[in-house]
Amino acid sequence: MDISAIDSVTTEFSYSTRLYRYISVDSLKYFFDHSFSLTRVSTWPDRMELADFAFLQPIPNLNSHGSLKDIFASCWTLDSIPQNSLELGHSTTLANEELKQDGSASMWEDYCKTGGVRVATTLGKLLGLFESVSLPDTTIYYGKVRYLAAKDSARFNGVTTIEQTLFHKRVGFRHEAEFRFVGSIPNQDSNHFPVPINDYYDLLDEVLVFPLKNPAQNSDAAKLHDMGVQIATGPNIGTNNKNGRPFCRISQLYGIVSETIGEVAYQKWEA
Repeated sequence: MDISAIDSVTTEFSYSTRLYRYISVDSLKYFFDHSFSLTRVSTWPDRMELADFAFLQPIPNLNSHGSLKDIFASCWTLDSIPQNSLELGHSTTLANEELKQDGSASMWEDYCKTGGVRVATTLGKLLGLFESVSLPDTTIYYGKVRYLAAKDSARFNGVTTIEQTLFHKRVGFRHEAEFRFVGSIPNQDSNHFPVPINDYYDLLDEVLVFPLKNPAQNSDAAKLHDMGVQIATGPNIGTNNKNGRPFCRISQLYGIVSETIGEVAYQKWEA
């Protein structure tokens, strides 16, 4: 398997770039029992983002990687906002630290509405996993998704491979700050192509449990917290810690929650 950055901008991302994935309760068992997967893009609910692929596919010099049914992808997020995207005088750095700490409210609602976790790893670790998979004559492209207006024809400027069209998305999804891995994998019966994970503690830098809105969610959050802690407390690891920081913790997005999943304590605002 070959690994290739989708564009010159992507080559500027270091291997230490942190990537996140929000995982719903329904998907947790597959992720922690087996692997993460590349998913057949033709099964995605948002068919609009595949329109550019279908539009450009008939062009001879682009149509060299089979049909849409052969395209698989894995979607992650940078969970950040670009520099200078806030009003003048406000700190993008502080805003991104806050997103790093507690996650995005929109992403929690979109992907973990009934609970879930956000796992963190790095670009380098994910590339290492892909390199360990045996898929001859397959190229996995990776890079940051660009958010563009659907009526903006300039989005086709510089497109030299059909895979590049899968790194475009409508501007209404810009809060996702998505980072994708995309490749053509023919002759697959399943809609999911597994990428095995041998050591979860090595791969993951953090497990963040969804933010609690009310005490009724305490029990669900406690179970997820215990699950995350167990990854970091194996016989050869020790306590819930990695690189001097808690490995599994609970998002404080909607209020301060204790380590034991106690009542949500809202801070009193003072002028």
